[in-house]
Amino acid sequence: MPQEASRPDTPVNISVQPTNQETESADSAAPAPKSIAFRLSFLAIVINLFLYALDATTLAVAAPAITADLKGTSLESFWASILYLLGVVITQPLYAALSDIFGRKAPLYVAYLFFLAGSLAFALAPNMGSVIAGRLLQGLGGGGLDVLSEIIITDMTTLQERPLYLGLVAIPTAIGSVLGPTCALHSTTELG
Repeated sequence: MPQEASRPDTPVNISVQPTNQETESADSAAPAPKSIAFRLSFLAIVINLFLYALDATTLAVAAPAITADLKGTSLESFWASILYLLGVVITQPLYAALSDIFGRKAPLYVAYLFFLAGSLAFALAPNMGSVIAGRLLQGLGGGGLDVLSEIIITDMTTLQERPLYLGLVAIPTAIGSVLGPTCALHSTTELG
């Protein structure tokens, strides 16, 4: 008597369940070491965020001395301080959207250019109007430096590594936020 062939309409259950030993070894496997390119890129991002935090907090303490030297008003000092933050807040969503369209590099370079131009205008300002314009340009660039740094970190890391690296970039941001007013106080009181 011939053997019955398996029927084609019968489902075949082929499931491979990993053993406890396999899952334990996969969970305990050490992550692969990061390349030198990753480390240098991460260092550049850390420097970006440090400069952003330093610049965001420095003027608050130095504004009265700068305003007095340039014979400005308190209203001009207010606008010099607030326009930086306004520029940051307005441009962050724009940089994020542009980085989705054009990639990360081009918007980051634009942010660098705005930040550099604003820093030069602020440093060489002969009057408060130039200080205000410089701070606005710095804010337009600072928004890109901040948001693009975080976007690039999310691109560079896996989902499991992301909390670690985003937490690590919070350290230079915190240090810059503390050092900014401290450096401004030192330079306005000690250096004149």
